[in-house]
Amino acid sequence: MNKPLRSDEFYAALFGANVARAIKATTKKQGLPIRNSQNWIPASGGLETPFKSRSGRTLLYCYQPSTGRHAYLDTSTDLILSNREAQREMS
Repeated sequence: MNKPLRSDEFYAALFGANVARAIKATTKKQGLPIRNSQNWIPASGGLETPFKSRSGRTLLYCYQPSTGRHAYLDTSTDLILSNREAQREMS
């Protein structure tokens, strides 16, 4: 029987180690364990992939199940962007 993947292993396998580290670091900065339902996870059921914004930053569209909020994660700084910052990055 195969051992199930931890969520950080799952994201590393799906998106690569950098994104997995960014997600894990963001949740740690929030003081949350990686498996807590308040974590930011890639949106669209985990299918979103990182992309380069017009300004050159690598962003990942994420979802927070506990609040129902969506936001963009800057994978280089491990920070969730405000709506205003995200708009500026993509215009």
